[in-house]
Amino acid sequence: ATNGTTELTIGDKQISFKAPFRRLTMTDAIKEKTGYDITGQTEEQLREACARLNVETDETMGKGKLIDAIFGQYCEGNSIIHRMDPRAKIVAAILYIVTVFLAKNLYAFGLLVLSAIVLVAVSGIPVRIVLKSMKPLVVILLFTAVINIFWMEGETLLVSVGFIHIYLEGIINAILIAVRIMILLAGTTIFMTFTTTPIALTDGLEQLLSPLKKIGVPVHEFSMMMTIALRFIPTLIEETDKIMKSIIRPETEKKG
Repeated sequence: ATNGTTELTIGDKQISFKAPFRRLTMTDAIKEKTGYDITGQTEEQLREACARLNVETDETMGKGKLIDAIFGQYCEGNSIIHRMDPRAKIVAAILYIVTVFLAKNLYAFGLLVLSAIVLVAVSGIPVRIVLKSMKPLVVILLFTAVINIFWMEGETLLVSVGFIHIYLEGIINAILIAVRIMILLAGTTIFMTFTTTPIALTDGLEQLLSPLKKIGVPVHEFSMMMTIALRFIPTLIEETDKIMKSIIRPETEKKG
């Protein structure tokens, strides 16, 4: 060692270069962190794994790129949020959800937006991935916006055409609801999916609910059921997106 020692201090961390070193392949690292064994999997199977793990992909990515994407998100992530105990993440996510729903004024919403930005920055998850996770909510956001803008009454009338009456209060409420939903999704995905593997999430949930075993609640089965449901949500969203694209494409070809 150039400094006469095999240990190096960086900040508050002590790094040891003393042999033997742990040897771990990318495949083993992915299996250890996510629970998925990618050995011998086809490109389609890897895409399904990426969908369940909320890993961003595109159509140009082959097997190597898909494996690299999983490895990069789950094996190289080393932020404070990545290192948090899964139980702490679950509790933090619940508290975050409650806080979001308790927000009533613009100051509270401003703080929530700031907190979401800080969470994304600290986690190191690319902003584009977080925004992409909100894509399935576009229809819900548009629906709630229409309901609030055209059906909510207030004191400040902006537009009045026939039976259509648009109030300032309706527009403000539509914006606040959209912001609330986006903040809610951003915060919970940072805690629950982008930085936590399904296995860690299952273990954390089971440990949190372990006291209920004393009254006969099947905690393990419940935790597994919740995790399986969470795993298949991204797959369901991806399949819905494929169906929508397959419907839109023929219509576009007909017009062309």
